[in-house]
Amino acid sequence: MFARVLVGALLVTTFAQGQEVVTIPTGPDKIQPLQLKEPAPYPGMLYDYDTALRWGNWLKQYQLRLKLDVQAEQQKCQVRVEAADKVLDLHKQAHKASEEDLRKRVLKLEERNIKLSDELRDRPWYETRTFGIVVGVVGSATLFGLSVYALDRTR
Repeated sequence: MFARVLVGALLVTTFAQGQEVVTIPTGPDKIQPLQLKEPAPYPGMLYDYDTALRWGNWLKQYQLRLKLDVQAEQQKCQVRVEAADKVLDLHKQAHKASEEDLRKRVLKLEERNIKLSDELRDRPWYETRTFGIVVGVVGSATLFGLSVYALDRTR
């Protein structure tokens, strides 16, 4: 798969062409051959042949480069956007999983809370306050009675 993408990318870049040259400002070109020490017939810049050729080549190369650079940056941006989308999807999945886990935990805790509150509300008869008071009174009375009986028997 990677090899196919690589070959496709290489083939696409070999067929790349630059933008069409647009003349700015519009109008006819003025080309006037001059001899050495001859005054210029109109104001402007004068280039020798080598400089004019370098500048023309430079402009043509950068016109071609512009399109390739723009395409490369667009591809980089597309890759970044796709990567960010994948990361976002992974975060959403992780969030969904953790949210489900937390919901299950909260549900278990609420069920346990209901169970414990029911146990507190509906305690067995031997854990009620009334039973404790009755056992305390009966126990105290029994101890008192035994103490009186023991004192009575010792006389």
